[in-house]
Amino acid sequence: MTRLLTNNIRALSWVASTFYVLSLQSAWGGPAQLEQTVITGTRSERVLLDTPVRTEVITSESIQQIHARNAKEALSLAPGLQIQKIHGKTGYEVGMQGVSSGRVLVLIDGEPVSASSGSTVDLTQISTINIDRIEIVKGATSALYGSNAIGGVINIISSPIDTNQYLFRWDGGSFGSQNLGDNELSLAQQSAAGLAALKGDQWQGQANFDFVSSEGFNPYEHSWDQYGPKSFKLNSQFTLGFEPDRHQNYYLTAGLYDESTEYRFTDNRGGRFIEREKIENADRLSLKAGAHWQSNSIGDVELRFYSEIFKDKTNQDIRSTPYIDQQRDAEIKTQKISTQWNTPSHQQHSIIMGAEYITEALEQELWTQEDNERISSTELSSNPTRNNTVFYLQDDLKLSEKWELLPGFRLQHDSDFGSHLAPKINGRFELPLLANVHQQFIRFGVGSGYRVPSLKERYYVFDHSQHGYQVLGNTNLDPERSNSYQLGWVLTNPEHYFLDINFFRNDLRDLIETALQNNTSQEQGNVSIYRYINIGRAKTQGMETSANIHIFDSLQWSFAYTWLDTEDQISQKELPKRPQHQINTSVEYQAPIQGLSFTLIGHWQSKSWYDIENLHRADAWSRFDFKVNYQYTPYVKLFGGIDNVSDTQRSFFNEYDLRPDEGRFLYLGFDFTDN
Repeated sequence: MTRLLTNNIRALSWVASTFYVLSLQSAWGGPAQLEQTVITGTRSERVLLDTPVRTEVITSESIQQIHARNAKEALSLAPGLQIQKIHGKTGYEVGMQGVSSGRVLVLIDGEPVSASSGSTVDLTQISTINIDRIEIVKGATSALYGSNAIGGVINIISSPIDTNQYLFRWDGGSFGSQNLGDNELSLAQQSAAGLAALKGDQWQGQANFDFVSSEGFNPYEHSWDQYGPKSFKLNSQFTLGFEPDRHQNYYLTAGLYDESTEYRFTDNRGGRFIEREKIENADRLSLKAGAHWQSNSIGDVELRFYSEIFKDKTNQDIRSTPYIDQQRDAEIKTQKISTQWNTPSHQQHSIIMGAEYITEALEQELWTQEDNERISSTELSSNPTRNNTVFYLQDDLKLSEKWELLPGFRLQHDSDFGSHLAPKINGRFELPLLANVHQQFIRFGVGSGYRVPSLKERYYVFDHSQHGYQVLGNTNLDPERSNSYQLGWVLTNPEHYFLDINFFRNDLRDLIETALQNNTSQEQGNVSIYRYINIGRAKTQGMETSANIHIFDSLQWSFAYTWLDTEDQISQKELPKRPQHQINTSVEYQAPIQGLSFTLIGHWQSKSWYDIENLHRADAWSRFDFKVNYQYTPYVKLFGGIDNVSDTQRSFFNEYDLRPDEGRFLYLGFDFTDN
């Protein structure tokens, strides 16, 4: 940490002084986001600027401003995230502060989203139609959220039912010359979403849906391969609530996700080219129920139940054969019951305690075709299940008007790994005010991370002998552990500007990785055998800065820079696919025409190593998106945009290219709202 501070003190001083000069010249109304209520960092409602746990927020207004159709597009607004394609599957995953996606916990309303690939969550499967905000807490937060939160937590929070509301949104667009048809202006992709909410004196209900239908794209004319898959994704959700008085409420929510994707690719088998099709169908059924009671004497008590079944079926077919060559069926079942008690707030401290019981089960079966016979085999070494019993406690100590401490711990008992205690402490200290400064404070956090191996890592048998390798699970794996350190400084005047500078370090131990075993299977023609093992130790450290300046009444500028330093402490090489530098920036302009606004969003990231051996480099790249919004009437908004204006697109023949898959995409749309 000392070296990190020394290397960046000059850059920090330059950023702070430059920003401070600019802030003196700004004169626009204050951002309402700073008064946003957040809950993820502390598990209790706190004003964003007052919480001791650093929390980044993406609001529903920002999501609507950029026309984000899913969580992946919405999270592109957050600085410092590593949003990348999921290896071997469609969809996108997210890492943060150099910690990979399998170690980042994604929640919807505080409940976990199942990993569609067995180890990571596909962000494109999460709809934005009913999102109130997205809260991001970086670093080890296991003291409150447990396994899989070594890297941090992303909590997607649904909009409350406050009033009668009706909403419908549609947009459609073209990939231009990369459309699969001959017409460059045809609709290659379209999406629609709707919501209806009714609120009575005691009862309230809501139904919403959204779908995205895409014909895909192909950057190479007249080729068999289709690099942008044809897909259809549908989300639907129904919520019923009962609130007999202001001291109690009850709710029941059911959700359904359905997806089908299809793409074509060519296998090169030693100069012999084989045309293949891959068809994937996924569906997720979730059920949530809960009750909340509030009393001035006992505080807040909450009881929640959550159940989810995720199914994924993948077919891989050789075009020249008359049958489906391979079919893989997977099913993940998750159930959770939890309770939490927030004691009444006192002048000096308030306590939060809770308990959870979680069960998880994984099933996977492989079907192959041999000599006109369909053969079934399991891809799991046993019938894997697991359960966790959890107790957590946190005390909010207000030591003085300037000092606040937030110590806590989480005691977890896993059915296979026994008990583990994960402590943490956060703090906040108000600094003296300067001229033109409304608020200035520092925040710090030290936390212990703990991640139990997933069922896939322990029991999976991934047999790709036809491609020359197998990946095997390992029932002898140990849990991963980490220590996380966060130190940040915030300087703000809500009428003019906001600046946040944060230093971080994560030390990770017993990382689970795949490694090539010395022995190979002679019976299967010297097939390479890979196995999950605990060999990893790594560190990630760096600095994140973000600023928001209102330059004029009509012009707002946001800027974020992230510097990241990583090291695999076994090989002493950099961790792959982690760019050392990232810049996110946006400019929003309110035109003189009432209701008309323009937004330009930019992203740049530096080179990064593609592989763990640091032999192949992925080039630096940049991307710009342009958005237009016009509030035509109080109920109707017209919008449009150009995603990837610069047409930055990877070469699909270069394995080490990490630029975006999708090229330039032009679209138009509208939404109707009555509330």
